[in-house]
Amino acid sequence: MSAAVRLDQLDALESWGFAEPLAAAADVQAPQPDEVVAALELARAVRAMLRELPAERRRLLLAVDYYGASERDVAAALGWSRGRVRRQLAEARAAFRVGLAAAKS
Repeated sequence: MSAAVRLDQLDALESWGFAEPLAAAADVQAPQPDEVVAALELARAVRAMLRELPAERRRLLLAVDYYGASERDVAAALGWSRGRVRRQLAEARAAFRVGLAAAKS
């Protein structure tokens, strides 16, 4: 009986125009084990590099690059000039890239 309910639900979704996304989702393949391992290693390296950054730069980098805060909003929140935010952000990004490259090698 539950299979019939699921088929009815699928029919309803298709009637509402969700057939294409459902078909596309059925074509998605699971990642290969080596891809999963590589993604986990990269995530570990990113977390490690973030821990290495000074707290102020880490917060700035996360606020702008992860949470999507604008440089203007960050400057206003911290009482900094936009130029200072840009400089600090550029330095944080550079340190992050260098550290991440070292961690990957």
